[in-house]
Amino acid sequence: MKMDKAQTSPPVEYVFVAGRVPKLSLLELKAVFDFENLRVLNLTSSLIVVKANALVGSEQFKRLGSLRKAGQIIATFDRADELDLGILEKALGDLRVLGISSLTKGFSALRLGKAVKKAGLVRRFVVASHGDLLTDAQSKGLKKGLEVLIFEDEGKFKLATIEHSQDIDAFRHRDRDLPVADPIRGMLPTKLARAMVNLAQPRPNLKILDPFCGVGRVLIEAIDLGYEVVGSDIDPVAVEATKKNLSWFKADSYQIVETEIANLDRLDLSQVGAIVTESFIGQPQQARVSKHDQGLIFAQVAPLYLDLFKQAEQISTLQSLVVVFPEINNSSLLDILIDKLPKNRYDLVDSVSVSRPRQFIGRCIGIFAKID
Repeated sequence: MKMDKAQTSPPVEYVFVAGRVPKLSLLELKAVFDFENLRVLNLTSSLIVVKANALVGSEQFKRLGSLRKAGQIIATFDRADELDLGILEKALGDLRVLGISSLTKGFSALRLGKAVKKAGLVRRFVVASHGDLLTDAQSKGLKKGLEVLIFEDEGKFKLATIEHSQDIDAFRHRDRDLPVADPIRGMLPTKLARAMVNLAQPRPNLKILDPFCGVGRVLIEAIDLGYEVVGSDIDPVAVEATKKNLSWFKADSYQIVETEIANLDRLDLSQVGAIVTESFIGQPQQARVSKHDQGLIFAQVAPLYLDLFKQAEQISTLQSLVVVFPEINNSSLLDILIDKLPKNRYDLVDSVSVSRPRQFIGRCIGIFAKID
């Protein structure tokens, strides 16, 4: 869903706070918005600065899965002591609570908060409880206040008013309140599933297919983003779990079929525009995987991927695939299989690694697009 260019205005400079994997956030922004001059400011501070020809609305920001916050840059100044409190007074309006994040060592959020309170502009202020950035919970508590972010860009300080923060309650609801969950089948995080759907970006009138649907997390995020969905799984327990979860989510238009990946023709694929999926990537590991076991895991799951891409070649309306490959010891199955995958219709556009500390089988997300 690209931004509506008909609602243009003078360019506005925005800063987005990326999630745990800045590259994933950058790719998702590029997929969803028609931003110009989009650039990662600093991977260590996870900031992405863009120039937009239209304001970013709350519904547009809600579409995103991997970005935490977004704000409009309203002031630039050379030194920390040059920030004009009048700018903050104007931004505050009638609000009397201020939340402050500072992602630069040269500017103290606490000192600014004390100065603003001493000037009588606010009743109270909030700074990060740990680290430099207000937590999602702190941002949620500022619904009747203003949140600002100070950071450095090209040798200058910049002040942004945070206009959008990730709806942690909505994600938590779809993640933790599912009637049927499974630690093996349903391991794909909800935010990551949403980001993957956004990376696929099929035309609005086309459906999204997840042929390894697990408990339906990808399908739920796709439905929430306005797509019709088709799902399948070889496991009847997974199929029933997905149906129950989609019913709980009040989805009213979907097709879920029990079938193996080699028999996808059992589904109606006539309007499928994208495949977004995570197949079985191996049993969760409690310790570092040896090279020998790594080879066994890759050999076990590789046929699923070869069958998947073989089936994808038969779907005439398919525009893209966003697929999770297992990654172990900094080696991904994608790198191993890339020369074995069919290349008649789809090219690998990009990939991004996603893993957590002490996660011994990580994810490498491959993004494939139809060859024009």
